[in-house]
Amino acid sequence: MTKRELLALPALLLTKEMRKAREGDKPVLKKSMNYPYKEVETCKYSRFYRAYIEKDVLKVAIWERASVKDGAEFADIEIYIDRKSETWRTHVPNTDIWGTARIDNILPENIYNHKYRVEDDFFKVKSWDNARERAAVNEFFKNKPDYSIREAVLRFQMEQRNLTLERKRRKEYERLDSAMDQVTEPPKDFREWLHKDAFYTHQYIIYNRGEATDIKKGWCTNCNKHIPIEKIKGKHNDYMKCPHCHIEAQLKSYGKQYSIQDIVRTAVLLPKKNKDGYFLRVFYVHRLMTRDHDYQQEWLKHEPYRIEITRFFDEGEVFEWRQMYP
Repeated sequence: MTKRELLALPALLLTKEMRKAREGDKPVLKKSMNYPYKEVETCKYSRFYRAYIEKDVLKVAIWERASVKDGAEFADIEIYIDRKSETWRTHVPNTDIWGTARIDNILPENIYNHKYRVEDDFFKVKSWDNARERAAVNEFFKNKPDYSIREAVLRFQMEQRNLTLERKRRKEYERLDSAMDQVTEPPKDFREWLHKDAFYTHQYIIYNRGEATDIKKGWCTNCNKHIPIEKIKGKHNDYMKCPHCHIEAQLKSYGKQYSIQDIVRTAVLLPKKNKDGYFLRVFYVHRLMTRDHDYQQEWLKHEPYRIEITRFFDEGEVFEWRQMYP
């Protein structure tokens, strides 16, 4: 329905029953549950609700406690709910402002300085409503329990919000799945390249001159070949070339170096399955060698993100790990 049609619905006015309930609701002192735990004035009703139903439209009028005391004939806030479209609109009559706020998010500007504080549960806020109108609202929403007008409206709005979020999530998942379906796997020898060439500048010659054990030996982590101990010239953390693979490697003493850990970031550019662009897959590769395992190399590969590249080599969307594997 249009705004004009909504405003044409019958006006809900302040009733004698509401005024009587407000006059009989005297504030009492109660110890606050929040620091500094002082006694504060509390009351039974903070808001007063009325409702009207016309076909598939529900109109809810809300009065603040102070407005009822002042005898305001018209409501402070109006909510219009369309059952067919499962949508709602919020209207502030004094300013003619329209919005889509939920009933639990409609707060007065001075809520924290309000004289009367009401015990507040997300659904179970103590509010006043008419028994006949409350029954009509529950029938409108087809609720079996006898909820208050506020609780019935809030449960409907929360349900619609959850459905909307679920639809958004499913749409996003479908988009991500469609994008990830175009990702191709690295070449078969990519793993071997990672273990060897990716750590080309992080290679070591581990030696033992008999300080830690009686066995004197040395070996290169790049070619995994043994080196006679007498050919190892230098000391711990010096550099020398391996006599077998001729790589510049750092010397590590068996007795001084308990573990060696290196991290390398590398990437591989792969075409999409549909040939319409590329994916740059970025990998972090961890290598760990410990004395307990005789410095055998242990590997851990992690892909934190993928970058979509257009066929003109422009950077596109970046897909992080949680997006690639939701």
